[in-house]
Amino acid sequence: MGSQTLADQIEAHLLRLLAADACVELQRTHLAHMFTCAPSQINYVLGTRFTAARGYLVESRRGGGGFIRLVRVPAEAGTTLAGLPAHISQTEAEHMIDRLADEGICTLSAAAVMRAAVDREAIGLPLPLRDEIRGRLLRAMIEACLRARRLAESALADVDADADIDAGAEADGDAASGARGRVQAEGEGRA
Repeated sequence: MGSQTLADQIEAHLLRLLAADACVELQRTHLAHMFTCAPSQINYVLGTRFTAARGYLVESRRGGGGFIRLVRVPAEAGTTLAGLPAHISQTEAEHMIDRLADEGICTLSAAAVMRAAVDREAIGLPLPLRDEIRGRLLRAMIEACLRARRLAESALADVDADADIDAGAEADGDAASGARGRVQAEGEGRA
């Protein structure tokens, strides 16, 4: 862990916990003590690394009995687009793209193209127009990925159905060829 920052270490710890359970409840002070840091460092990690764009819901209660509830929310077509703001920063867009790739909504190659398209240099406009254009581009690309995914799933279902039909026809064909063979054998036996 030598080259990892404290924030990286805290994030890695929380990700390990979330790998075992999609919802984790923790004490902020316990985490701060565990990593020998101020509770504000825990807040920083939660606020920057466990955002809605990355697919997390963070619930927090402060005070003596305070806790942090961290939930990994699976990406779904409706929630992904519904949660997309009209103006989106490059960082938020990249987090959303990473999440889409992690959840299998888009391929890694599609994610790479999306990252290039939302890059501030590629858009080349001043703020806030750049963030608005980025939001529109990202929405269009997500919709295209979702359409492509639905088409692929539909094609896969058609292939599965064709395979079932072919398997049934093959079984019928085996029965028919077996019957032909018996008829031929019986015919030869009479001769």
